[in-house]
Amino acid sequence: MERYEQLLATDPTSTLFVELARVLVEQGEHARAAEVCQQGLVHHPDSIHAYVLWGKALIGLGRPAEAMEQFDKAVAVDRSDPLAYHLISEVLVARGLYRSALPLLRKAVVLSPGDEQVKVWLEQTQGERLKAAVAAQG
Repeated sequence: MERYEQLLATDPTSTLFVELARVLVEQGEHARAAEVCQQGLVHHPDSIHAYVLWGKALIGLGRPAEAMEQFDKAVAVDRSDPLAYHLISEVLVARGLYRSALPLLRKAVVLSPGDEQVKVWLEQTQGERLKAAVAAQG
């Protein structure tokens, strides 16, 4: 992590900010990760990964509405790119937000019909949503 910070200090336009933000999110340093994403997007406004990581950091900070704004920006970069839908779904599923993830996974399947992994993930998420719904009723 220190190495990324040193490299970014030398070259603030580097795309390494995404890796630094990823590590910060993994370590639970959500506020710093959000800051790194915000700064990096000044130089790389089309970085889908940065918007998704910023959203992930905001969820970690308990700010889901703001996170969804970042996820919307990730999708807006390229609405035909399944990557954004896949990454956002991954964040939502990890948080148990299956209902929110399902439309994004369906879109990812439509955009990449040959990707069997996304199809399996959609099926698994549908199953988890169903289990959660049954558990909530019981």
